Amino acid sequence: MLIDFLYGEQELTVRWNKFLKSAKFFGPSYMSELLVYIYPEKYALANNQVLKALDYLELVQPPKYNYQFNGKKYLEICEVVKNLEILLKEENLPCENMLAVNYYLWEVANLYLDKQIDENISSDITPKEQEFIHDEIIEKIVQIGSLLGFDAEAEVRVGKGAQVDAVWSVNIGNMGKIMYVFEVQTKGGIDSMLLNLQKANNNKGVQAIVAVSDEKQLQKIKNESEEISTLKDLKLWDYRDVLNVYESLNIAMTSINKLGLVPESF
Repeated sequence: MLIDFLYGEQELTVRWNKFLKSAKFFGPSYMSELLVYIYPEKYALANNQVLKALDYLELVQPPKYNYQFNGKKYLEICEVVKNLEILLKEENLPCENMLAVNYYLWEVANLYLDKQIDENISSDITPKEQEFIHDEIIEKIVQIGSLLGFDAEAEVRVGKGAQVDAVWSVNIGNMGKIMYVFEVQTKGGIDSMLLNLQKANNNKGVQAIVAVSDEKQLQKIKNESEEISTLKDLKLWDYRDVLNVYESLNIAMTSINKLGLVPESF
């Protein structure tokens, strides 16, 4: 899939859409980084910092979710960044290729303040779109866990009849494994999710159970869970916070990695 995405004969819009749909855990940010690495004169980065900067400059309206980020949208971003490259050169600023524009956009993004998203996951989107968002949030939870140093996985069986959306785990010497369990709710009733969390909570290694959804759904989950004795300690996590935490951790790790504190041989 990588070879076809990077070197295939079809138009990039087709290859982009196919790869985004088929390659698990590869989002637009990773995909654009691969393209820029190989074609720095032609393609642009499309990570969170770049999108924030372009939005701040009112040059591009960035997609809210990965499933909306199709090949046509990516090429639109590339065209905007290419125009920025031309403008920077006209101002006699060193700009060898489109990758160099990213450094400018990084500085712009530092001035950007997050806009609050008022809508709920479950409002005005189709069931298929909800499915895409559900998978994207799970992906971000797994990646947050990995960045924090946990063994993080999606779709994990943690007990009899309990397969949960994501788990962070760590081995404590010879004492066994402790786990943090996450269930993401984007549509439908919450009864099955609460039942799944109850079953997961029966596993003695589970230290915390977390429900992830939008503000409206979380209030419903809170109200219903309070009536269930085994869910008294249920944690609630707004999906917008999940996206923000992932982004902030990514920025922090990128900055730390630039220090080169760990030799490459490790």
